[in-house]
Amino acid sequence: MKKPSKPKPSSSSNASAEAAARLFFALWPPAGVIPALADAAVRGAERYGGKPTRPETLHLTLLFLGHFPVDRIPQLIAAARTVDFPAFALCIDRLGAWSHNRLLWAGCSTVPPALVQLVAALSRVLNETALFAQEDKRDFVPHLTLVRKLAQVPEFAAQSADWQPIDWPVTTFALLRSRRDANGACYETLAHFAARPATR
Repeated sequence: MKKPSKPKPSSSSNASAEAAARLFFALWPPAGVIPALADAAVRGAERYGGKPTRPETLHLTLLFLGHFPVDRIPQLIAAARTVDFPAFALCIDRLGAWSHNRLLWAGCSTVPPALVQLVAALSRVLNETALFAQEDKRDFVPHLTLVRKLAQVPEFAAQSADWQPIDWPVTTFALLRSRRDANGACYETLAHFAARPATR
């Protein structure tokens, strides 16, 4: 399977003259993790019907901003750079399905505290700088969408069958811009944010 390339970072100075852009913060899976996730998406679509997520668009959303003013993107990037977080590991070891939007997804049985703290810190700094205040207070459920428009929503036992845990080292997160083309959603990386250097 040919390894998909991630979108290349682009300067916010190249942002469109449009008034707003559809933005979100997310984790990109590392190259070594993508083939297993992409294979799970294809197998899920074959088994339950639906549209598998394209390998180059697999991601785990941290915070969805919606339509954000383009002229404030540099401030958004500057604020996100103040978020201090350690590198940590995810274990993608379960499948789930939601009937309300007919999605098959992959996630963690145990969510690492460092991931929860990263999302909280990001939300807090954006709120304190008056850049974004999250109105929807639903619990954070980390997941990667594998299949959309499921023809059949599987039961839990079926979701868990034949799943091999995937280890995912997290060292960065990213600010992404969502656009649509003939193939569906595509994502442009506006900035990367690295974990703090490990101390010895």
